[in-house]
Amino acid sequence: MRELVPVCKKRGARLFVDEAHGLGVVGPEGRGTAHHFCLEEQIDLIGGTFSKSMASIGGWLVGGRKAIDCIRHFASSFMFAASAAPPSVAAVMAAFDVVCEELWRIVYRVFRPKAPCSEPATCQRMRKSISTEG
Repeated sequence: MRELVPVCKKRGARLFVDEAHGLGVVGPEGRGTAHHFCLEEQIDLIGGTFSKSMASIGGWLVGGRKAIDCIRHFASSFMFAASAAPPSVAAVMAAFDVVCEELWRIVYRVFRPKAPCSEPATCQRMRKSISTEG
């Protein structure tokens, strides 16, 4: 992944990282591969599904405001999208609680990062984002 970021920047391409299998499992506090390599701020879009490690339904996508707005307005999959059902959101929040409480489940060293991340993430911040953003 470290090699992809400069290539994308040089060619003017956007980089999307699918964290469907990394969320809750890989990297510090289960934040995924992008966080493991300290590249969250350099990747354009990071997304995944709650149906894997969070045992729920739905998905998530984070990125810059312009990219997210473009996807919201032009992606056909959003045309009939609805907000998540409250029980599904509750299941994801409960899964985040398990990730935060049972850190032994996280694979810390799938790959060895060259440098530690400058800002440590917290499970509380992840949980707060889900509860406020929906």
